Amino acid sequence: MRSDLIWVTEEAQLVSGLLVEILPKAIDGKDAVNEMRSTGCRNWRQMEWPGFWVECRVEQHLARVSGLEKGPTYGNVQFDLARNFVWDLKTHSETGSSVTPLNDQEAVVDCVRERGGIGYLIVNGVPTPDSDGSFKRWHDALKGKKSSYVKSNEARGATSRMRKASFEFTTVQGIWIDNESILREGIASGWLKGFQDGMRNSNGNARRSKFSLDLSKIPDSFVIYEQPIL
Repeated sequence: MRSDLIWVTEEAQLVSGLLVEILPKAIDGKDAVNEMRSTGCRNWRQMEWPGFWVECRVEQHLARVSGLEKGPTYGNVQFDLARNFVWDLKTHSETGSSVTPLNDQEAVVDCVRERGGIGYLIVNGVPTPDSDGSFKRWHDALKGKKSSYVKSNEARGATSRMRKASFEFTTVQGIWIDNESILREGIASGWLKGFQDGMRNSNGNARRSKFSLDLSKIPDSFVIYEQPIL
């Protein structure tokens, strides 16, 4: 790790403090979707609403932290935040897999090369499953016309994943990836992997390969900060 890790950690603490300040202990799915819709957040239709709601919430409060702004763009990927360092937000369900998707591999590598590293702020929490399907029915009715992606899945008999009816936040973790050698180390050690290789979107176009992070395997030395959400 570089000698300026202390400054990275201080910034992770600063931005995590913003998250703790603006996030409630829990959020109902309908309230989150309605808020996104009313404030113009374009991802209110997405089934994995918790992560998109967190991103929208943070974007609305950037001015609370001096110098904090939207992150840089590499290819078709815009990272969420930047101050002295680049940060991306990820929301992770503690009741599911320990693996959380990150970003387009090319964009991550380019960011690490040009900006001296990339940080991830992982917002952990526990979802309440939509066991009776009422949230899905409500969300589908709000969205109206089915997308081509949904129609394609229905045509091939794909099973729809259970939605999250609400989400209770627990902690924010700051993870710092300093350089390309750490990316290679992560892949060799198994806590960093590629996924979506060979996969395609509903329109037939190939999906770009992403990194995924296994939170159960990442060494403690790369987790630079953790704070509870009370």
